[in-house]
Amino acid sequence: MPKILITAGGTIEKIDAVRSIINDSTGQLGAEIAKVFTLAGCEVFYIKGKNALMPNCGNIVEIESAKDLDVALENILMKQKIDAVIHAMAVSDYGVKNADITAKISSDADEIALVLKKIPKTIAKLRRLAPNAVIVGFKLTSSLTQEETINKAHGLLLKNDCDFVLANDTVNLTQTGHVGYLVDKNKKFQIFTGKEKIAQAITNEVMKCLI
Repeated sequence: MPKILITAGGTIEKIDAVRSIINDSTGQLGAEIAKVFTLAGCEVFYIKGKNALMPNCGNIVEIESAKDLDVALENILMKQKIDAVIHAMAVSDYGVKNADITAKISSDADEIALVLKKIPKTIAKLRRLAPNAVIVGFKLTSSLTQEETINKAHGLLLKNDCDFVLANDTVNLTQTGHVGYLVDKNKKFQIFTGKEKIAQAITNEVMKCLI
C-alpha cells in the first residue's frame, strides 16, 4: 500500500498572545487530493492548517505555524517510508521578528510597527527529508500569462528537485473555477479545470511513478 503525505491549508504566524498573521487557504484542493488517493487504496498522512477543511482520511496532524509544519514533516518522514509528498499547503512567507507570544501588545497606541522576517521555504527541505519520494510542489502566480506561469513552476521544480509542480494563477481562481497546470521535469504540462480533475490528475501521475 503506497504511503502518501499531503500538506494543505494555510499557516498562522503569531504577532502576540492574541493576534496573528493568517493565510486564509481553505485546504479544499488538498482535501480533494487526499480523498482521491484514499480511494486509490493509499495510506494518507495529512498535515492540515488549523482553519483548513478536515478530509475523510486517517493519520491527520493539525498545525498552526510554519515551524509546526516542519516539525510534523520531520516526525512523519523519519518514522514512515513515504512514497510521495504532495506539498499543497500555503505556507506563510513571513513571520514577525522577535514576536512575544506570551503577552498582548497594548491597544492604546495609534500606530504599531511590525518587522517581518523571511521564513525558510519548506519545499526546499523535502528532497533531503524524502530522497526517494515522488514530490509534487505547488506554485501560485499573480496576473501572469500562461507561459510565464509555466516558467515559474518549472523554475520551482528545478530549484527544489520536485517531480511535478501544480501551478495556477490568481486570475483563474474563482468560486466556480480552478485552472491548474501540472508541469513535469521536461517542462511539459497538462491543463486541468476544477479541483476534482486536478486532484485526479495528480493522483494518476504519482501512481504511475510508483508502479
